[in-house]
Amino acid sequence: MSERKTSLRKDGRKEPVSLSDLWYEVVGLIFLALGGLLFVGLSGRAGGIVLYHLTNLLRSLFGIGGYAFATLLAFTGIALIAQKRQLPVLSFSLGCSALLWVLVTALHFGVTSGQELSQEKIATHGGWVGALTSFLLRKAFGDVGSVIVLTVATLVGILVASRRTLTGLFESARKRLNSWWIAWLNYRQEGRGKRADRKEKAKVAQQVATKAEQSESKSAEQIASKSEPSDSRQNIPSKSDDSEFPFPMETIVTAGTGKRSRKRELPFLPEHYEKVTSALEPPRPEDNPETATSIEDGIKLVEETLMSFKIEAKVVNVKRGPVITRYEVQPAPGIRVKRIENLADDLALALAAIDVRVEAPVPGKSVIGIEVPNRRIALVRLRELIELEEFKTAPSKLTFALGKDIAGSPKLADLGKMPHLLIGGATNSGKSVCLNSLIVSIMSRSHPDEVKFSLIDPKRVELTLFNGAPHLAHPVVVDAKGAVKALKCAIKEMENRYRLFAEAGVRNIDSYNERVKKEEEGEPLPHIIIVIDELADLMMQSGNEFEKLICRIAQLARATGIHLVVATQRPSVNVITGLIKANIPSRIAFAVASQTDSRVILDCNGAERLIGRGDMLFQPIDAPKPIRIQGAFVSEREVNKVVEVLINEYGEPDEYLFDVYSEDAEEALMLGFKLDKKDPLFDKAVEIVRRKGYASASLLQRELEIGYPRAGKLIDQLEKAGIIGPAEGNKPRKVLMPLVDAPIDAETDVSK
Repeated sequence: MSERKTSLRKDGRKEPVSLSDLWYEVVGLIFLALGGLLFVGLSGRAGGIVLYHLTNLLRSLFGIGGYAFATLLAFTGIALIAQKRQLPVLSFSLGCSALLWVLVTALHFGVTSGQELSQEKIATHGGWVGALTSFLLRKAFGDVGSVIVLTVATLVGILVASRRTLTGLFESARKRLNSWWIAWLNYRQEGRGKRADRKEKAKVAQQVATKAEQSESKSAEQIASKSEPSDSRQNIPSKSDDSEFPFPMETIVTAGTGKRSRKRELPFLPEHYEKVTSALEPPRPEDNPETATSIEDGIKLVEETLMSFKIEAKVVNVKRGPVITRYEVQPAPGIRVKRIENLADDLALALAAIDVRVEAPVPGKSVIGIEVPNRRIALVRLRELIELEEFKTAPSKLTFALGKDIAGSPKLADLGKMPHLLIGGATNSGKSVCLNSLIVSIMSRSHPDEVKFSLIDPKRVELTLFNGAPHLAHPVVVDAKGAVKALKCAIKEMENRYRLFAEAGVRNIDSYNERVKKEEEGEPLPHIIIVIDELADLMMQSGNEFEKLICRIAQLARATGIHLVVATQRPSVNVITGLIKANIPSRIAFAVASQTDSRVILDCNGAERLIGRGDMLFQPIDAPKPIRIQGAFVSEREVNKVVEVLINEYGEPDEYLFDVYSEDAEEALMLGFKLDKKDPLFDKAVEIVRRKGYASASLLQRELEIGYPRAGKLIDQLEKAGIIGPAEGNKPRKVLMPLVDAPIDAETDVSK
């Protein structure tokens, strides 16, 4: 009680430092100073009566072992200051004393037998302590027996000082040596891989340079052999020559113009890819704070935490990625997997982690994965992924870079095989960066005539960065009216393509483009990717209508080369409905607030355990369980530079594939619905509800001076036409197309 009182101020607040901690530091400083003084005195570099007598006493007791005694005092002082109460003072002192005794005795074993007590040998060897001990040991056990006794005494001193068992010491030493050996092997393997990569790059560069020289010489010979003026087009190498280039040229751009002549045989321009890549930030050296020691400590903590709950398990493998370290645990026979799953919070507490995710079991392995966030996150740059050979040689135009998995392996995905993608997650979890990475990845390896993007951004600040890019099917849409028109244009394009496929006798866009290329008739069709950055905002304005349009595209558009990428920060059943989920099988979940949100996106738990900043769970259509990936990062500055490069390369589009803003907004919001028997007062009713900002039967009764049945029918017709939203109990209905100067109070009240 007295100690507690001394540690409190009068106002009840705790003192910053308790008296017991202060006592440890004072004693530690005294030990440190005493050790330093004795070391200086033994060296003969300082005078003083007290220090002189102390050093003489130390030399007579321990001989040259006095240096070890002084060092031991200083080390004890440092340990007291650093560890305070955690240092077992008594056992530590006894163990170190035993080790000092062994040292001075061993020093005196260099003296010839029978001369141990000689005055000349005492000061230059182990002092009186070493002399008497070595003399008695030799008399009692002989030289060999004395060595055995000293060895046992050394082990006892180590065990007492460290307060650990002999098996624990050997196990710790084994793990430490094993980790050093693995680190050395990994270092050698990485060195070999880097040398092989350098040789391969040099070989490819040499092949490209040689081929370029051959191509230039052939072109010069052809020009010299022709007497008539040559065509304005450049000579293009034959197909057999192009196959030897790692990145063959597809498009020839006339400098200073946005016009481009098309040659559909090759995937993309080398200049196009290289310029886009150079516009991105290069990867920086990875900051790797997770050393072998910290990983070993993590293994020990995981095993000890499980053992404290009477779960016998062993960590058999560790994989470290840019964000997550996964400890693969193999439980003993008879241990239920659910018991380990329920210990996620306890493991997070023991490991001092933000959160811990337990994957039980790891797909394809008989182990349980315990995923622990690294103390510092390594940034995954988009450039290092799109420079990979796998990305460059991918056959699909729709291949994009996702990021790196928990083992640090790059992960690519093909949107054409998905064929649609749903992205969900909380605010600032990485959705918009993921969309930017997807768009930039596909733009970097595709010609504007091969892939078109239909970008819908109700937030007005994310996808508008791509305005002016030659890959756009229309300017970026930022309102609901334009979104409706863009989706209707996509449906119309889909129906037109199906008619073309039927006439050509083909089943999908790839077969059609191959036939066009073979017969040299018609124009190849581009892939179209519809990207919606915030679905929740659109669903709030007209949920039923947008759901119908999205589901129609998702159900039928795959064969026509039209793909959907839908993102939302509000993963609720009102936004991601059952119909939308059923037609969009591939999902990406970023960090969410609850298990319910995770199940809405992935149909399983897990996303609530993510740590944000690009940490995702990727559930492709053909995978049994989600894959944890750290998403690639691309900044706003990089996106602006990429768009600028593409505009300089191809020019801004003269005309767009979709004419989104040509028709009147009111006609766009009709959504194609036809009214069989439109009331003569329908147009007046539209004007009234748009001016008032809300709609109800009583409002139409009062304004149009009609009865309630007719007013109710007008309300139904307005809903079918898409002018007003569905009923929300007793509240007035929301107007989906108010006038610009209409009052918004009623609309605000309805939305609350």
